[in-house]
Amino acid sequence: MDAVTFDSITRETLQDVLRNGTKEISGTGCLLIPKELYTKIMDELTDWNMAKEADRRLKDSSAKYYTEQEALERMGLTEKDLEGWENVEIE
Repeated sequence: MDAVTFDSITRETLQDVLRNGTKEISGTGCLLIPKELYTKIMDELTDWNMAKEADRRLKDSSAKYYTEQEALERMGLTEKDLEGWENVEIE
């Protein structure tokens, strides 16, 4: 967005964004969105990228992975054994 276009954004336009959620700036290909929406979009994009990377690593790895149930069985534990240990993680 060039300076002329940016300077043409009025206080009314910004208030409109806060009221309605988004505002297209005519002829520029730009869309104004509230900070909260931008943050949510970026968080979802980050989560998606992390999931994609995790999937790639799982496919590329020769390591053996176990489900939670399989891991409990291998350790001789039951769900009842874990009661009261909610803050403990087994890796």
